[in-house]
Amino acid sequence: MVEPGFTEEFDAFGFNPRWYDTSMRILKLLYDDFFRVEAYGLENIPKDGPVLLVGNHAGYTSHDALMTMVAVRFSPASRRIRSLFYNGLEKLPFIGYASTNLLGGVIGHPRNAEYLLSKGEALLTYPEGGNAADRSIRDGVLIKRQHFSSGFARIACKNGIPVLPVAAVGFEKIAPVLFHSKILGRLFKVKKGRCPITPQSPFILFIPNLIPIVPFPAKCYIEFGNIITPERHSTVTSSDEVTLFTDMVFVELNDLIKKLDSRRHNSG
Repeated sequence: MVEPGFTEEFDAFGFNPRWYDTSMRILKLLYDDFFRVEAYGLENIPKDGPVLLVGNHAGYTSHDALMTMVAVRFSPASRRIRSLFYNGLEKLPFIGYASTNLLGGVIGHPRNAEYLLSKGEALLTYPEGGNAADRSIRDGVLIKRQHFSSGFARIACKNGIPVLPVAAVGFEKIAPVLFHSKILGRLFKVKKGRCPITPQSPFILFIPNLIPIVPFPAKCYIEFGNIITPERHSTVTSSDEVTLFTDMVFVELNDLIKKLDSRRHNSG
């Protein structure tokens, strides 16, 4: 039986699993040969049941999310994962269509997240959000607590959803943010008024969206940490509980980032 709002091929968000699998096979070529991703902790990925994958945005683009999807799909768990994206992304030509129909993304709203998790989905989210674009290549790879929102923790604590920290490094080099321009920020009406400038930026005037299409090759690393499960409570979750759980995941994620960064330097 097909649920209301669903068809045999598409779910209520327009997601098509077959197209997702085809996309993953194509992206696997980038994973293996272009970014040369090394993934660790794949055995920590649950094979079924709801789980929140909480990661750090390692850079200005979303290639870390795409490669995390590939890693999970071709892991022993062999799962498809859904992701949360910015409101408005779905309206962009091609990018919006690819994000929803091909890659299973949904607008980052708590109702969407809770709905997918209630269906037993694995859901990828980045609590830094757009703050990751504020980091330049000189700021290093560690995340800052003030930029690490607690929305995921509120959902996890409310519903007893396990959280899987996912660290990534190396992706900050595929479109490295050299500095931020306030002039271009005002010109292009960029949020916060600061436009990230990368080596690819001069070509944006001629080829829109060049940054996500033509990244620099860089060796990248992903590591899946240990599952962190909060105690399930009623629909009323205290702010102290949410803050403590957010802090716990934040510390674990930064520890994974440090370990990966050390691994990268030792192997290079």
